[in-house]
Amino acid sequence: RCEETLRQTEGVYACTGPVTITWEQSRIQADSLSIRDGRYVEADGNVLIVWGGNRIFGTRISYDIETERGIIENAVEGIYRTSFEGRVLSANPAMARILGYDSPEELVASLTDIRHQLYVHPEDRDVFLSAILERGTVLGLEFQFYRKDGQKTWVFLNARVVRDEAGTPLFFEGFPAAITERKQAEEELKKHRDHLE
Repeated sequence: RCEETLRQTEGVYACTGPVTITWEQSRIQADSLSIRDGRYVEADGNVLIVWGGNRIFGTRISYDIETERGIIENAVEGIYRTSFEGRVLSANPAMARILGYDSPEELVASLTDIRHQLYVHPEDRDVFLSAILERGTVLGLEFQFYRKDGQKTWVFLNARVVRDEAGTPLFFEGFPAAITERKQAEEELKKHRDHLE
């Protein structure tokens, strides 16, 4: 019962009495359970990450919560989660910077239909969905995204589908890196070669 309630609850929640949390191949038996700030679950001292949305996400960790938060918030590459419908569920500061937003919160509030708001070529979203649902992960896809100011930026994208225990897809996790400068250099090199021929 506690696990069912947790899967439907966002924010602060506490549960006592024996509870089992299962995530991927890890099981945690606990006598008490609490969620803090909608991000962290603590079960008898074992910490799990809850990041975006209202389900238990992440993996069991044995180090300090602040360390995990620091990894996500200080990562050089973007990290984001999106729903199947195309809403951004969460993002880190690097993702906000890549897209020209002042904060991850602004990005999440602004992007509710990434097929049309984010992808310069909306059909690229369909390519992404087809590839990731077939393989579970995609590596090295290159897309153009719109920044907040309407400028276009190139990204190199790795992503995966996150599924629940039953294999039902929950959301996508993406890890884009900005490659606009590289793409511009490649285009200049191509023009130079064409000119020489």
